[in-house]
Amino acid sequence: MTASFTLGFWSACLAGLALSAAAGDGPVAAHGMETPEGYMLVWSDEFDVDGRPNPENWGFEQGLVRNREAQFYQPENAWVEEGRLIIEARREQVANPRYRPGSQDWPQVVREAEYTAASLLTRGRRSWQYGRFEMRGKIDVRSGLWPAWWTLGVNGEWPSSGEIDIMEYYRGKLLANVAWGTQRRWRARWDSQTVDIAELGGEEWANEFHVWRMDWCEDFIRLYVDD
Repeated sequence: MTASFTLGFWSACLAGLALSAAAGDGPVAAHGMETPEGYMLVWSDEFDVDGRPNPENWGFEQGLVRNREAQFYQPENAWVEEGRLIIEARREQVANPRYRPGSQDWPQVVREAEYTAASLLTRGRRSWQYGRFEMRGKIDVRSGLWPAWWTLGVNGEWPSSGEIDIMEYYRGKLLANVAWGTQRRWRARWDSQTVDIAELGGEEWANEFHVWRMDWCEDFIRLYVDD
């Protein structure tokens, strides 16, 4: 089970991720994606060097992390090959180093995970406010998978720091979500849009690459796919 990506950010994009911001010069190609008029490219990762993802751009989450999910995150499940970032889910057992006999707290109750995957993040390396963010990617939509490209704020705790799910697939639906804090700690307010993957073409649609985009300015956050 794999997902392939290219990323770029336009400071206004996984086969390429890019970030662009208002001000631009001429167009800059990123795996077929051009810098939009009025923007300039401020960061991108074209995944053009085979091997491990660039450590200047990416760190990794480790172990059992959130939502009582079954997968154990490890760097070995992500690599760059032929211009693509590959993230692979595997059915394999791995010992949980945080396991504590008798504990009632997740993930300490889990002796062994039954699945592995990878979660890459830019935390402590890259962060942006406002601009155009684009990702060209192909996702696996088979049962049990939960691919996502999402952001968290750098200040404060969730959800007051904010969350934006630019690309998320879960239980047969493609989602676009924005969350922010409320007066109650750890209680989020969500603004969400979903579409059934079957309406897009199901597995045939998922077998192709698509472009997810966020346009973010002081006044709005707008999320798109193939638009």
